[in-house]
Amino acid sequence: MPHAPPTSPVAPGARLITACIKCEYLLEGLPAQGFCPECGHWYDKFAGAWRKGKTLIMQKNVTLPQCCIKCGREDAVVMCKRKLNWYPPLLALLVLGGVIGILILLVVVLIIGKRAVVHLGVCAAHRARRRLGLVLAWMLFLGSFVLFGFAIGMESGTLGLVGAGTLLASGIFAATLVPLYKIKKIDDSFVWLQGLHPEFLARFPEWPY
Repeated sequence: MPHAPPTSPVAPGARLITACIKCEYLLEGLPAQGFCPECGHWYDKFAGAWRKGKTLIMQKNVTLPQCCIKCGREDAVVMCKRKLNWYPPLLALLVLGGVIGILILLVVVLIIGKRAVVHLGVCAAHRARRRLGLVLAWMLFLGSFVLFGFAIGMESGTLGLVGAGTLLASGIFAATLVPLYKIKKIDDSFVWLQGLHPEFLARFPEWPY
């Protein structure tokens, strides 16, 4: 018989798990924790989130601990509401089809896209870092088009290269300072998030499946 994994503290607002995550056997009438009678896997009816390597796996709408997802600190933390949307990444190739491809992508995403609402803790330092990243990224992005305009008006290749470099820098700032997490996957029951601090992930038990 497999060993029982460590259990997670009951998070306020966590939904009760009513079926085995592995085989979907109904757990009604069984203890809060134990081994599934059908497949033998460990279950915890009140565990709302787990870690798997560098990934957080959480039930939709579960309330996570009030600590920063980027550093693990508990002081000056605000729980930020985020509406998440996910679709299979390969669908993005539809944009290569031009306007028609983009329209098809929008329709497909509306039909098969998965959505979730989560509340994630972010400390004051990382909120400030993100705001700075947004400001810098937008300033550089808009500034690059100003430089492109001068480059065209003055017929200056040098200014055009500076504008291209400025546009690239805006993308770098947007990619490194702005995102708080990366959505790996969303299905009907769970959300997979990456890009979180190891100290935050260490609060949760290992995903047992």
